[in-house]
Amino acid sequence: MEPDTSVSSCGSSHKSDYEGNMECKLKELGAKIDEMTAKAGELSAKAGEAKDQAACKLKELNEKREAATKRFGEVRDASGEAWTEFRGGMDKAFDELKSAWDELRLGSEKAADKLSH
Repeated sequence: MEPDTSVSSCGSSHKSDYEGNMECKLKELGAKIDEMTAKAGELSAKAGEAKDQAACKLKELNEKREAATKRFGEVRDASGEAWTEFRGGMDKAFDELKSAWDELRLGSEKAADKLSH
């Protein structure tokens, strides 16, 4: 079972709780992205088009990860009540990263099924 990486599970309005929760989610998802990147690098020549598509999607995913990490830095650096303004942007950046991850994961599962048959 996949760990819950939905932003909605961080219902706390306290900055330190939010930061800890988001940092954990970013690390978990980052580890999954790194693992997928390593697996994509090991695809055989018979994977051809699937390997190219995975590389393109991984590039996009890593760009979204960089954007989310940057946004998280802004949330972390924000003082007082200003952090709540950055929270919405952070939530959006994480949602986009998570959606891109889900899309890549599902696509790679379908590609693996095709290659195994």
